[in-house]
Amino acid sequence: MAVFRLLRGIEIEMLTERLECQLRASDKLDWRQHSDRANVRGWRTQDVLNVLKRAQLSVAKAHLVPHQAGCDRLVGNEGDLTLAPVPPPKADTRRVEAARSSLAAGDPAVPPFDDILARLHGSDSLPPSIAGSQNVQRDTCRQTGLQTGPLRVFLLGPRGQHTPLAYATMRRHLAGRITFVDCAEDADLVITGWNRDLEDNRDHLAALWRTGARPQLVVLSEEPLWDSLWSGDFFQRDRMLDCGNGLHIPYLNLNHVNSDIFRFRDLPWFILSDDRFTARYAMLIAGFATLSPQALLRHWQTAPWQVAFVAERRETPEFAAYYPLQGVVGLSLYRSRVAGMVPGDRVLRIGQGWPGTTARRQKLQDWHLDKLAQLHSQVRLCSAYENTLQAQYITEKPFDAFAVGAIPVTVANAGHRLFDLIQPEAMLNTRFCAPDVAAARIASFVPDLTVAEAWRETAQRMLTLLRNPALILAERQRLADTCLEELARLVLSRKSASAA
Repeated sequence: MAVFRLLRGIEIEMLTERLECQLRASDKLDWRQHSDRANVRGWRTQDVLNVLKRAQLSVAKAHLVPHQAGCDRLVGNEGDLTLAPVPPPKADTRRVEAARSSLAAGDPAVPPFDDILARLHGSDSLPPSIAGSQNVQRDTCRQTGLQTGPLRVFLLGPRGQHTPLAYATMRRHLAGRITFVDCAEDADLVITGWNRDLEDNRDHLAALWRTGARPQLVVLSEEPLWDSLWSGDFFQRDRMLDCGNGLHIPYLNLNHVNSDIFRFRDLPWFILSDDRFTARYAMLIAGFATLSPQALLRHWQTAPWQVAFVAERRETPEFAAYYPLQGVVGLSLYRSRVAGMVPGDRVLRIGQGWPGTTARRQKLQDWHLDKLAQLHSQVRLCSAYENTLQAQYITEKPFDAFAVGAIPVTVANAGHRLFDLIQPEAMLNTRFCAPDVAAARIASFVPDLTVAEAWRETAQRMLTLLRNPALILAERQRLADTCLEELARLVLSRKSASAA
């Protein structure tokens, strides 16, 4: 069963909960034979239809409709893996117009999606995709045996929302094992994604410790950039928060380097953090995976852009942090220099700091959908340079390249997990290349049949992963279990130390 059929609506929370109920109800549910298929196909617009029966929409509901329309243009309305964009039905157009009429003049939510819809509506039809089905199996939770009840967790500060425990896709895997509380005083654990949040709140944390309420502090970081640039000795697990007046509060520091939390089996953490990633990839990659190697070559030969770089321009030396013993290298400065050095007029540069871009892309209502819409079928090479080189750290970037039909440009050293996902011949790896050399290689790169064959095989293997909801749920469960093992072990060790 194609995973994006399960994840049809892109606004995914309700459907994923439904999926998990189905997984628990049957070990071998064949969705292709499911008698309720019509309802599965149509659920995503029903809520929109219901709210549009009202004379006036709330701003939140009105924002949802153009967002949903943009997603629907990617997903399509029929079949498992329909990819070819088609003109929107008149009813869809009326829905979007009704939503827009509920928005105030000049509302920033509408223009980005006008742009996306215009691009997608104007696209040529793409090749039909592979239709397939897979049985899904029940995801089981591996018990750690370390905790006797739910851990009470308080997520601290803005970076507390950028740690795996904070994401909606992870909450269901933590049910019954973690209870999220509203204040640090009521918590067993105070968790954030960056030690800067601890430092910004040190006075409050110190007051808690001095009054006897002593929650354990944890930094659970998903972002090697923050770790390596601004977090001090990020590779140390046991660290101290200096609160002044002689008070030093211990905290546990967990990240890609010093824990197994992000050591994935099949798919890396970042694309599992939001179901829209896997849904879009499973649908879009399938449209190119059906092409013959010769057809892929023709596609790349006619692509308007030789290469696209979609990333913020960063030119200061701090973005070249280097920790050889920990296997961590900052790449932001490198990728910016490479992007700036590629010659010719067939180079697309998008992101804050490049000409024509003033705001950060994260301020877009859907930066990821915008990127896919701009690059789809338009580029031969797509930069997949991460901000940091670390063996387990892989974000959406290489998957984006395959989703838009491009060859990823990467830096991957020996032992990097990217080679578990992408054949070496299916990417342009500029490891060991100075920026000017890398830029020259990119500018002159012409793919051959070997590249096309490896790219197609890689795309098809990606599909087998992305279309498997049980695998996705199991990968998330593994990450949740590993996090819980670390946290429960911390609580038990500190309680034992206090009792001694």
